[in-house]
Amino acid sequence: MKFRESGMPSETLWETFFDPAETLRLMGMTNDIQLWIDVGCGYGTFLLPGSLII
Repeated sequence: MKFRESGMPSETLWETFFDPAETLRLMGMTNDIQLWIDVGCGYGTFLLPGSLII
């Protein structure tokens, strides 16, 4: 199967770039927000921690 390499770093390295829970807190993400979308590609860095907020 052919696929195109995205150029993203490995997931292990990627996880060192962000503190997702803190980033979401700084963005004001709370359980008062009914709907939000994690737009883009990647490893779900913000999607999974964000699902715990709702």
